[in-house]
Amino acid sequence: MPLSPEQRARVLANISSGRLRLDPPTKMYAGFGAGRACDGCAEVIDRTMVEHEAVYESGRDGTSTGEVFHLHLGCAGVWDAARRSQPTNQSEQPEE
Repeated sequence: MPLSPEQRARVLANISSGRLRLDPPTKMYAGFGAGRACDGCAEVIDRTMVEHEAVYESGRDGTSTGEVFHLHLGCAGVWDAARRSQPTNQSEQPEE
């Protein structure tokens, strides 16, 4: 099922608010949905849909308590595109 404009807007709002992390996850999994709500758009990911799971082994503050985000295939695509468009700390800086 294609991502609706409303779903895309909710994913982008969750990214803007900081609810969805943009740093690279420790692990990524994909499989069939388990009836959980998508952390991107808040709609249910039913058993006939592909669900992506982004696993962070440490919390945002570097603690050992991690986070897991469950996303529809399309929501994961919007999140991943936003995540990859962020500048990295390793980017080359021009020499003066």
